[in-house]
Amino acid sequence: MDEALREKILQTIKAHFKQTGNAPGNADFSRLFDVKKTSVRPLLYKAGFRSVGDANETAIGVKNEKKFRDEEKLLRSLGTLTRRLQRYPAVSDIRVASMQDADFPSFSAISDWAKSETRVEKLRQFAESNTDFSDILPYVPQQFKSSDRIEHHLLTSANDSTIEEISYEISDDFVPPILVPLQLLAHPSQRIRETWNSQNRNVAVEFEKRVRAAFEIIGFEVEDLGQGRGRNPDGRAIDLSAHWAAVIDAKSREETYRLATDDRALREYYEQSDKMLRAKGVKNISIVIVSSSFEPKDLEPAKGLRKLSGASAVVLLEARALLRIVDGVLRMPIQKRLDFVEHLLSDTQIVDQRLVEKAS
Repeated sequence: MDEALREKILQTIKAHFKQTGNAPGNADFSRLFDVKKTSVRPLLYKAGFRSVGDANETAIGVKNEKKFRDEEKLLRSLGTLTRRLQRYPAVSDIRVASMQDADFPSFSAISDWAKSETRVEKLRQFAESNTDFSDILPYVPQQFKSSDRIEHHLLTSANDSTIEEISYEISDDFVPPILVPLQLLAHPSQRIRETWNSQNRNVAVEFEKRVRAAFEIIGFEVEDLGQGRGRNPDGRAIDLSAHWAAVIDAKSREETYRLATDDRALREYYEQSDKMLRAKGVKNISIVIVSSSFEPKDLEPAKGLRKLSGASAVVLLEARALLRIVDGVLRMPIQKRLDFVEHLLSDTQIVDQRLVEKAS
């Protein structure tokens, strides 16, 4: 953690609050520190803050959430998240949205506003009376009761008005819902492919998207380089404060993925990224291959790829292990998260659940 930067941020917030009477938002931070809006979060992470609200609360005891006390703005935020998820948000969805977007209200702001049953009813009334949000009505439960099982309603198909009721057991797992199907998508059966295809969703694309989401939730700056963008890796995860980055390739396969001794595509991906990342000050670049599982015999070609490419490491990351990493980092202090993950992804090795649990 950069203590000097942390102190500068705290003093800047105090001065802004004294001058304007308001805690600074994301746009204010961009202007005050002369950085792009997309660079605000990495700047805050470097100083040990998880969000603009976290920095504001530390400096002046105000998260700048008063704007979210207005009921319509709260409902718009909740409605927009419902539309994006295509289902009514769980608590974990709200917490993740708040962590990723400084302008999204925190869960405490939403829970202070209304209890869960009341929130659902208010959102339904809002969507019924507001044509801009009428499209979310199929995703808002008709009734909601706190119980040992939580009911979510999902459209079974974009062209099918039939609603399927799916129940999820309450769990202490910190993994957000967007990542729950990660392992199924990494090693999809024919039935899984048919189910997702029926909803106009490509399994490989969905797997790539969720792998990138996992790295974003962990706290990295993630560049989307996925399908439809030419011969590129699926993404790059970057931590400029530690001069570290990962070139990510997500492999969804019906049969277990096997790494070839000389994987030309992976070498090309690394070479494309190397010059650009080093120009940003990155010194250590890992190639991270994410798939359902790996075997010890995959290590030899991984070592060969590392030598041929010049990468710092070639990491074979199992999908279940990535889920355990996300669960682990969301339980630990923000300032420890990236160090924990980079430690796991800086050696040529198979990263499975056992290794993650041992490192936790």
